[in-house]
Amino acid sequence: MTLGYDPWLHTADGAEKLAKACASVGATLKPLDSNPVDAVWTDRPAPTLGKIVPHDLRFAGEDSQSKLARIRKQIAELHAGALVVSDPHAVAWTFNIRGAGCRAYAVADQLCDHPE
Repeated sequence: MTLGYDPWLHTADGAEKLAKACASVGATLKPLDSNPVDAVWTDRPAPTLGKIVPHDLRFAGEDSQSKLARIRKQIAELHAGALVVSDPHAVAWTFNIRGAGCRAYAVADQLCDHPE
């Protein structure tokens, strides 16, 4: 048996754990080029196109530069070279931004590259 998975939806560590679990029952894990759910979900809502806006410091409580400095310090203490922040809530908190990416939460639904 082969279990297909969307590599965009799993971390490398998660995929490795899935592969080990598959192997333990004689199955294999295969990354797919496209997600079958995406192929059949024809009435999926369109992505929102709302603007990303700064979250006022009086509500955020701390500016993003201070948050980034604390995060960099933690990364250094862990002897890591980088941190991937993929959770939209964590991105919004870190950079003090809000957007219209989701009806339930005012998070930014974007990919972000912030080397500093």
